[in-house]
Amino acid sequence: MGNGPFQAQGATLIAGKEALPRMEEMADAFARTIESTLELPDGSIAAPPAPEQRVEDSLTLDLGGVSLEVVAVGQAHTPGSLIVHVPEDKLVYTGDVLYGGRLLALVSEVSDLEGWLLAWERLEQYPDARFLPGHGEPGPLSAFAHGNRDYLQALLDHMQEAVDAGTDMQSAINAFDATPWQSLADFEELAGRNAHEAYRQREAAAFGF
Repeated sequence: MGNGPFQAQGATLIAGKEALPRMEEMADAFARTIESTLELPDGSIAAPPAPEQRVEDSLTLDLGGVSLEVVAVGQAHTPGSLIVHVPEDKLVYTGDVLYGGRLLALVSEVSDLEGWLLAWERLEQYPDARFLPGHGEPGPLSAFAHGNRDYLQALLDHMQEAVDAGTDMQSAINAFDATPWQSLADFEELAGRNAHEAYRQREAAAFGF
């Protein structure tokens, strides 16, 4: 929803190639959701414009002597996830590819469990960088391993084993031990939902639907 205001100030809108279809298809729904949330009249919020430039793999920008590397890392929390690397400062802005201090959210039909783990591997290409997550405090990549990589891998391994064994969804959800992550914010709201979505994704991959 920030697309319009930034564009009005002369900004060029940039997005990952996989994000563009969703942003175009959901633009009106985003606006209507904000109207409903803020109890505003119908039609009072304009749908956000689509980005003008897409990133296939990476894009380098020169901001007056400061270089930014915009890197596509695929489908993680959302399709077309981008990170921004600032080589001079050894900084990586990750958006919601990384969460700090709270349980990450697997959103049905949007997030991708395997893709998120592949995105983590892309982050490992910057071993000396400081990472600024979409939620939480900045830090080295190692500070995010438990709440991100380890959690995603545990979900993937458990649900894959359950699907392979023919275990039903609810039994698989009940058997997943999420207690190592129970201290993270939003655990109660998201743990069960994440387990449900992880099983659904592994089942879909196994049976091709």
